[in-house]
Amino acid sequence: MTNDQKFPEDDKTRIGMGVEFFSPDRKPQPPATPVNDSEKTRIGSGLDIGRPEPPAADAGFDSPQRPRFAGEQVTITPQAPVAPPPRPAPPRPPIREEDLFFEAETAAGAVEMPLSSGLRLTVGRDTTQDIILDDRTLSREHLVLERRGDKVVIQVLGLNGLVHNGITHKSTTIEIAAPAAFTVGRILCRLRKKIDTNATLFMADPAEFAKAQQQQPAPPPRDPFAGHPAPRGGDFRQPAPPPFPGGDFSGDTSAPQAEPAPAFPPASSRNAFDDFEGQSSWEDPFSQPADGGLKSGFPSQKTGISRYLLLGGAALLGILLVVALVLFFTRDKDDAPPKAPTAPPPAAQQAAPPLVAPAPAVAPPAPAAPAQSDGDPKNYNLHGRFFNEAYRYYNEGNYTMACDYLKDIPATSAFRERAENLAQQMGNCKLND
Repeated sequence: MTNDQKFPEDDKTRIGMGVEFFSPDRKPQPPATPVNDSEKTRIGSGLDIGRPEPPAADAGFDSPQRPRFAGEQVTITPQAPVAPPPRPAPPRPPIREEDLFFEAETAAGAVEMPLSSGLRLTVGRDTTQDIILDDRTLSREHLVLERRGDKVVIQVLGLNGLVHNGITHKSTTIEIAAPAAFTVGRILCRLRKKIDTNATLFMADPAEFAKAQQQQPAPPPRDPFAGHPAPRGGDFRQPAPPPFPGGDFSGDTSAPQAEPAPAFPPASSRNAFDDFEGQSSWEDPFSQPADGGLKSGFPSQKTGISRYLLLGGAALLGILLVVALVLFFTRDKDDAPPKAPTAPPPAAQQAAPPLVAPAPAVAPPAPAAPAQSDGDPKNYNLHGRFFNEAYRYYNEGNYTMACDYLKDIPATSAFRERAENLAQQMGNCKLND
């Protein structure tokens, strides 16, 4: 319902600017009573602080002080409280780079130097270097180090260079990521990051940890006989003890229950080593004897190795002894001079059979030795030795040596006739007169 419909206007209602239209819903209010407070402070002449201001005169219709329909009841919806503006985030601190150190092991001791980004450090054996490594295998200025984050750029200047991952670098620039190790000369160097020992330990959720423990199955029981061969043959169950070991009892007794046989794992192979063979009764290999010593059916590895070494050494010594004996007797036989035939007695010289030496060709039998013409028995033995040597060389095919020995037999010797026969068989051998 608009205001025009609520308050219709005509010529009678338009009286002037001083006429005030009252709303039928408006309730009359009593005039404000001035409040006189004697305790209020008066400042200045006739000035009372705290006194209510006098009511203003009613403004005319549609005036700025009184808008149209000011007397109507207006419903005001309260607004939501305004949230304060968010606080600005604090400035983030600069990220601190992780500590990185250069380490070297020298004869004088360990050397350690921190590396910072943008800082160049020189390494060498000269006293003007930033890092001094006193070793003659290094040059006076060997390396130049510069850190770039987690990597270190190394400029190699030394004569012996730098060895990293088995590769030698000389007169070049390489980049190595930490942590790493390399060698310069005889010195081992490392690039190591500092480990924070006071860092916070990570802890998992206790509920998740307990749940995982409940879901994890229990491990199977350990077999005490695992890794040992199984015994063969027979029942190794121990007999049940008597029901009344202290005395005799004639009453009824319950039958003893047999204990279950112990389970043994199967043997790994058919030819496996068995320490239980040859025993009349089974014995526990892991039982402790009465004297307190450890009883074991398996020989120790050290004893087995010593036994094999002793057997091998004895066999080697026996082989060396046999070879030495064979060489000794063979050399003694070769170096021995040929044995000269002994002179038979004069009566038996005519009856002696002719000396026939083996020859590749059929040779005529040698005639019987004539009577000795030279009276010295030593000459007879010497001439016989010459003839034997000549005959040996003849059989070997060395006619020159055989002829030389035959020439040493004089014409008065008992072996002269045999020497002439042998010289005729060779053909080109002429004896001395």
